[in-house]
Formats: sequence, structure tokens, C-alpha cells
Amino acid sequence: MKPHESIEEAVARAVREELGSMTVSIVPGSYKRKLEDRNSASYPGLPARYVLHSVDAWVEGLPEGDFVTEEKEEYEDLDGSMGLEKAVSVRKHFWKWVRSKFSKNNGYRLKYHCSSVKALAGCPLQSNLLASGVGRDDRTIMFWCTQTCACLNSTDTGPQLEKMAELTGHTSRILHMAQSPNGCTVASHVGDETRLWNVFGDAEVAKD
Repeated sequence: MKPHESIEEAVARAVREELGSMTVSIVPGSYKRKLEDRNSASYPGLPARYVLHSVDAWVEGLPEGDFVTEEKEEYEDLDGSMGLEKAVSVRKHFWKWVRSKFSKNNGYRLKYHCSSVKALAGCPLQSNLLASGVGRDDRTIMFWCTQTCACLNSTDTGPQLEKMAELTGHTSRILHMAQSPNGCTVASHVGDETRLWNVFGDAEVAKD
């Protein structure tokens, strides 16, 4: 990082230098800072301390397939040996999409939540979109692309928990709950027993 440069500015500059002009967003909570003591790569034998910064980020506008970028640098022929006023050095970088390092058994490991995930939901209109939520420990809903394991977006729900009703009747631990499509009825399941609860009132009837 450069002096007085924020994490966001450093990430945007690094991506711009490697990939060109892109829209970059840092995944919330992914920033890590680490100190590492080792010999200098530029001056062998010289002890050095490195401050390593790492983030996970969303980069918009990348090609879907493999691609190539070019890095150009102009420099002058100071000693006149090349017979040119200026020369251009061009480096090509070849980029290839690879599977996430967290993948295992043909699946993906989605991380970034700070606690155990309590709920998952797929999008009925977009089969590769998955939402995950933790609850009060994290208060964040994250949206994932199941094809690339990329976190597409996140929403801070804030302190929105509010007691709506107290359901009593089951004598053992509830295994599963679901809400009806009209948003009014809640179903709870315990072993071989399922109960329906009117929690949010009656559904509104559409008028012609």
C-alpha cells in the first residue's frame, strides 16, 4: 500500500493495474492484515518485515472465459545504445478461471459469515442464485452464485428481530418451520406431527 492510501483505494488501484478499469467491491469482513518476517526478495540475506494485506472482492466486468491483459511501460534510451528516443515494454498476462480452492466433493464451501448459517434459500426465478443467513450473530444476508462460488452481494439486516407470537403445543424440539406463500400461516414440524399457526393474520382477498 502507498502512504495515506485506504484499503479501498489500494484494492481499486491493484485491480486497475492488473486488469484495467473495473468496478471493485470488497466483501464485508474479509480484510486481513498480517506481519511476516523473512529475507528480502530484492536483497538476499537482508532480514525484512512485510506487512501483508488481503481481501476478497467482487470485480464486475470480467470476461466469462479465459482472457489476456497487456501491461505497457515506456522508457527512454538514456545512453543512446538503442538509437531510439523511447522504447515500449509490453508484458502479456494470461488469465484462466479455476475452481474455488474451497471446493470439495464436486461442491463448494461458501464462507464469509461470522457464525453458523441458520437458513438457506434458492431463487425460484434464477436457479444459480442462493441466499444464506445467520441471524442475530451476523445480521447479514449474503447472495451467492452457485456456479462460481462468488458472493454477489450482501445486505446488513440490522437489529430487526421482533417477537410476533408465542407458539406453544409441541412437547419436543421443532425440526423444521416454513411460511405459507401468502405470508400468513406458519407450519411447524416435530417428528410425525405437523401444526399450522395463524401468526400474521388473514390473507387479503384481491378485489376486481
